[in-house]
Amino acid sequence: MKESKDKDKDIFAVLANHGKRVQPNAEMMEKARANVKAHWQNSIKQNATTAGKANYRKYFSLAASVLVFVTVGFFISKNINTNKVDHLIESSLIRGELMVSTDKNNWTLLDKNQNIESVINSHWIKTNEDSFASIVFSDQSELRINQNTILKVDDLENIQLASGEVYFDADNAIQSRMKIDTDLGSVTHIGTRYAVKVRNNELQVAVRNGKVNIEQNNSQQTISGGNKIQLSSSGAISKTRIQKHDNSWNWTTKASQPFEGQNKTLHDYIVWFAHENGYEIDWNSKESGTMLVRLSGELPKIDPVKQISAVFTSTKYNYKIDEGLLSIF
Repeated sequence: MKESKDKDKDIFAVLANHGKRVQPNAEMMEKARANVKAHWQNSIKQNATTAGKANYRKYFSLAASVLVFVTVGFFISKNINTNKVDHLIESSLIRGELMVSTDKNNWTLLDKNQNIESVINSHWIKTNEDSFASIVFSDQSELRINQNTILKVDDLENIQLASGEVYFDADNAIQSRMKIDTDLGSVTHIGTRYAVKVRNNELQVAVRNGKVNIEQNNSQQTISGGNKIQLSSSGAISKTRIQKHDNSWNWTTKASQPFEGQNKTLHDYIVWFAHENGYEIDWNSKESGTMLVRLSGELPKIDPVKQISAVFTSTKYNYKIDEGLLSIF
């Protein structure tokens, strides 16, 4: 009896974790009942014996359990498939001052106690000098905003960049379809990290990894990681190579979300640090060992080079950064 009660508790726990049941379609339920009933009746005919009543009860129980399984399965599947994102922003970070406006002419300072999501759809956003911002969207893509930038986020699929520079990271995103529109052209990505800059009637796109598509004057071109292109209203001006660890990416760390060290390992930090700064990692057979070193507390809010030095000081490991390569030893 105790085992039966425990199983019942487990079943209820599973159902509770899937939230409120969604009422199934009446037509589908009727079809399910008809199919189960037909299968049950066929089984009764094929297995009729002198102990018919016992078999009747046996197959009736089987049919009832199948119906319950089909019904519960439908509830769970329906609940999962209709689970839609009901918010735009997962988290945000502002370093400095953020201004907001409905017309790009009259600006007011965003109150520090005000939620940025409350103004994101209806207002233009402007960062002042020495001000940076980061927005992590609900699809896990991240937008970083450089100083002296004006933009508007419409939704998960569109950003209007009026001037300044933004950095978009879709490496960990869930099917991100973000498009960045400017007066000089539009930029969409294919699983990538890239920067878009508008200044002096020029559009500059730098791709850290992956690929982006640039649409301008009814034409389209694809730019791969490691390239930077400058365009005017008439077309391409120049195309140059750019390394993942180039100094021009440095501003993005000022707008980045901090590394959460609580319950994380040295390995987690190294991977994060390399990703943030565009470094390749040479583990020198030390990778598994760094997974055993646990970090705790908040990391000091200092520049990346000083920060990694502080982290490694408390471990038996050391590191070296040379020409975009982070070596662990």
